[in-house]
Amino acid sequence: MTFRLEDLKSYIDPNQFNHLHPEAFLETFNHISDFVQQSQAIYTYLQKHPESEMKYIKRVLNSPPGQGKTTALQTIIKMNITDAYQKHPFLLVFNNGDTMNAFVQNIYIYTNIPKTILAVDDENIHAVKPVIQEYQILCITQQRFRDLALNYGNRELFTKYAQKAYWGRLPSDIKLKYKYIPRTIIADEMPIFFDTAVFDISSENNSVDWFDALAENTDNGKLISFYKAKGRGLINELINYELLHSVGKTTKKLIRKYEGTDTESVLRYILDSLNVHGVEMEHLNKFKWFKRLLFEDDVGAIDRNGKKTVILCSKYIDYSSFGNVLVLDGTAIHTSEVYRHGGYDIVEVKNYHNYKDRLTIEWCKINTSSSARNDKEKEIKEKIASDIISKRKNGIDVLPIPSKEDTNFYIQSGAITPEQYERFFKEKINENDQLAINIRNLTGKNDLSQYNHIALLNLPVLPPQAYKLQAIALYGTDIDLRLVRDVTDKEEQKLYKEQWFVDPRLQRLFEQQMKADLSQIIHRTSIRNINSDAKVIVTLYHNKPKTNKLLQEVFHIPNENIIKVPLQQNEKFKEKCYEWAERVYEYLRGEPNREFTAKKVGGQPFKDFINKNWEQHKTEIITIFSKFNIKIIIKKNGYKYFMLVDDGVFENVSEKVKKISI
Repeated sequence: MTFRLEDLKSYIDPNQFNHLHPEAFLETFNHISDFVQQSQAIYTYLQKHPESEMKYIKRVLNSPPGQGKTTALQTIIKMNITDAYQKHPFLLVFNNGDTMNAFVQNIYIYTNIPKTILAVDDENIHAVKPVIQEYQILCITQQRFRDLALNYGNRELFTKYAQKAYWGRLPSDIKLKYKYIPRTIIADEMPIFFDTAVFDISSENNSVDWFDALAENTDNGKLISFYKAKGRGLINELINYELLHSVGKTTKKLIRKYEGTDTESVLRYILDSLNVHGVEMEHLNKFKWFKRLLFEDDVGAIDRNGKKTVILCSKYIDYSSFGNVLVLDGTAIHTSEVYRHGGYDIVEVKNYHNYKDRLTIEWCKINTSSSARNDKEKEIKEKIASDIISKRKNGIDVLPIPSKEDTNFYIQSGAITPEQYERFFKEKINENDQLAINIRNLTGKNDLSQYNHIALLNLPVLPPQAYKLQAIALYGTDIDLRLVRDVTDKEEQKLYKEQWFVDPRLQRLFEQQMKADLSQIIHRTSIRNINSDAKVIVTLYHNKPKTNKLLQEVFHIPNENIIKVPLQQNEKFKEKCYEWAERVYEYLRGEPNREFTAKKVGGQPFKDFINKNWEQHKTEIITIFSKFNIKIIIKKNGYKYFMLVDDGVFENVSEKVKKISI
């Protein structure tokens, strides 16, 4: 059945309705509606023919951000809740608690019919457990969805709806009060598809942290302290032995060192005695992975990255057995590798956005890798903060979006205003508070849509290990995990120009994820308002030309929509540069028209200042020194020489420049 927009008006909030793009919304709505009807038909058929081998359907709806996916889903849920003849049940999956609670609140405002919709979280799970199945619409987060897929929790509790077997007065001889029917599952954004574990000897992924938690949870009467200490030592020994002595790409079963001995029996006894009840899922999952590493070959990939060696374990999570699954993901076409692996069909909705006329990318070329940002000598964050503040002084209302670890710096430096802090960056205190935003936490956050100008203070790049874990799940443990920088042969390195990873499949995964992340972030701005013609500027701080190519692939914008802009003059740098120019001038006054090296005229500190800032501030340095009549001469070998040009009218240039620069 195809709907008209007027047919749906009563289900949609007036403010939402006025901002809808009719064609984009209806196309999105009708795709979701068709899926729900198809899902109902499949469930009905399987109930009548339980012996059938008909499979559930798995589909992804790629309706670009801003085209009304959430509104369409809310509308369908409201229609089902108020349908007097049919109560089709749903399990809705959200990427975080904020978006889940906002969705549920929208439904609450529309209807007060009892037992219609329930958001299940860690706070209420025990209280609502007895009645969960009686609610027509259940809402959970991606994390709980993943946990259920990994068999942590009662899956049927969430996937089956207890529908009343009779309406009206119950027969006196009733035996079956409810009949249990499966729920149609709709996930808002990509679910968690990777079950992972990392083992090494560092504090971050300690190979025995899970054991410590389980041992502490186990009563000494069941496992005495001696065996707890013995187990911890053996696990450490086996992991370390594999890290030190492995020669291939994949692990061999860890127990091989003690296979068939009393030590193996002792370790089995210790592991079997651990109390797994009431322990965090993270520890239980690592326990599961360790047992696989212990008794099976090729379970883990061994990642030797130059700094250390770690064991990476990863598996693709299959949600097929849950029922019919629809994922609403406006960036699915950019991450098709992940979806195709799970057998999902991707359905594309026409993109109605006008990026060519509305979107401009400003590129400030500066190294914003995590190592560069953490190098205090380079003052990367200081330069970016100064640039943001300069933009604001020029009347530009820009919202800076930093990484989580850099947020406090940009708050303290003034790059993030007090108003922006209160609205977007204040840490969550109460349950109803919004999560603080950062460059990795923007998906689904539409309250940024008032901004026509945002600035990404670094790229949304995950640590390389995250992409490696995805690749292992998709392609196997024997995939080449090397970074290009780890390739020692210079000629071989040239083969991987503009790549981060050596293996093309891993590189492709990384680029797909980058495109999806950049698309999600940029669509948080007012660009998502399809009916608007307001111009949107996104300032990006990075030094990767390839990223600009990826942006063009995402938004189909021409070269002229990506503008390279210099960082605004850093006031601290400017002051320092004037100080050095004056000192060099004083040195050269007695030696006019002669060339001297930076070290000669200012010592090692001046040489370091010039070398550190030359690439980023070459034009500013030349301009400031020229005001003192100092010419900078660059030789063929790249060395820089300084010369005071005496044109015959000698005066105290230093005093003159002081007056100009004040």
